[in-house]
Amino acid sequence: MKNLDRQMSIIVVRLLERGFEFPFVATLVGSAGNVVVIRLDDAEESRFRTSVLAEDTRGSDLELPVTVTITDRRGETSTIVIRTLEGDPEILR
Repeated sequence: MKNLDRQMSIIVVRLLERGFEFPFVATLVGSAGNVVVIRLDDAEESRFRTSVLAEDTRGSDLELPVTVTITDRRGETSTIVIRTLEGDPEILR
């Protein structure tokens, strides 16, 4: 999941710009069915902390494309697709 750090940073910034509020709960589902659920909390200096809440990766990394569903503290939800590690993630809603 470390290779998704850049994408997750972009996603968090974009959602904060849209009015989302910490904490976020994110569900990441890879193309092979691997799943990771994380909590993202605000931290100092424009950073965020992550805590893994659940994980079922069968010993392998999440495979692209990865679908991410994020819910903030108010119940706002967004769905994002990460198709490549180099490009920007695609925010569907």
